[in-house]
Amino acid sequence: MQFKGASAIITGGASGLGEGTARRLAAEGCKVGIFDLNEERGEALAKELGGVFAKVNVADVDSVKAGFEKVRAANGQERILVNCAGIGWAEKTARRFLGRYYRPPARQVCPGREHQPYRLVQLRRAGRRRHADP
Repeated sequence: MQFKGASAIITGGASGLGEGTARRLAAEGCKVGIFDLNEERGEALAKELGGVFAKVNVADVDSVKAGFEKVRAANGQERILVNCAGIGWAEKTARRFLGRYYRPPARQVCPGREHQPYRLVQLRRAGRRRHADP
């Protein structure tokens, strides 16, 4: 797959998995847009990668819309969206449920479809894909 010149947005892109994803996509030639709440790290990373940073709370519709507008104005229409934003606390991330590992579905706001969150793909223990229920 060719990424050169494509516009990508990474939620939670200022640290962790999101930062790694932003770095990799930028190295592949993508124009990167970073959505995060951490302005200091986000601005620094965007400057380093030649991308755009937008302070976005993915749980707030207006914040998401403003972020998309800002990144689209600089990079054009996005073709790639990677969701890495979220919060965590000390607990198991997988639970045994009826003999299988199960992870509750994540929720994020999708502009224009506020009533219905993104339909995320989750991986099961055996490597099969299934769609999370909204």
